[in-house]
Amino acid sequence: MRIIVPVDLTDESAALVRYAAGLSSRVGGELTIVHVYSHETASAALREAGLFLDLYVARLRSELNFLRAQASIAGQKPRIEVLEGDPVPVILTRAAEMKADLIVMGTHKRAGIPRLLMGSVAEGVLRRAPCPVVLVPLSILADRLRETAAVGIP
Repeated sequence: MRIIVPVDLTDESAALVRYAAGLSSRVGGELTIVHVYSHETASAALREAGLFLDLYVARLRSELNFLRAQASIAGQKPRIEVLEGDPVPVILTRAAEMKADLIVMGTHKRAGIPRLLMGSVAEGVLRRAPCPVVLVPLSILADRLRETAAVGIP
């Protein structure tokens, strides 16, 4: 089973990757962690930090390598991919290309005006995905992460 887990590199991404890795371990799947950055995001980061694009992408890969280590806790050795473009079509295209059996995504549960202004990547993927999609509320994962940290469970 091929599982793709798109991440936005927020604080909850590590918990999402652990969740997806645990799921992948239970079903004997292959896990791919994907981050999609837009040209606008890269340009803003480059202006603010004075980075070149290759350094920006290297930083994203470094963050994904940290997430890969989180998946290793669940016994997985996922692939990581940094892709450029509009997140929804890029995720959908990549899922189709790799013949993904499942997409595991976090959702921020935005509503009202923030959702209208920003749109929802999770909703866009869910509506047009070539395979089943599991949406995991990131607020729940963040709560679990805090609970396990409080009792010292990795």
